[in-house]
Amino acid sequence: MLVHPSQRSVAVGQNEARQNAAQLAGPALGGALFGLSRAAPFAADALSYLASLGMAVTAVAATALAPVRDAGQPTPGASGPAGAAGTAPAAG
Repeated sequence: MLVHPSQRSVAVGQNEARQNAAQLAGPALGGALFGLSRAAPFAADALSYLASLGMAVTAVAATALAPVRDAGQPTPGASGPAGAAGTAPAAG
């Protein structure tokens, strides 16, 4: 789950607002770009795909280079018995 249930209504509202804003601004921005040049909307679209590709490559590289944790090791800063300093993980 990406959003805590107590924050779900706010998250859904923000997602809907973002989608409606894009639907409202998209045609106007596309028209403005087309007014500059017939190729401008397509160039902007290509640049957005290149930006997405760059972010995806960065995310994959960061994930690949991240240290792998042993499942038995507590996460630093975690609360509870398994993450508390000087305590052993709870037996399950």
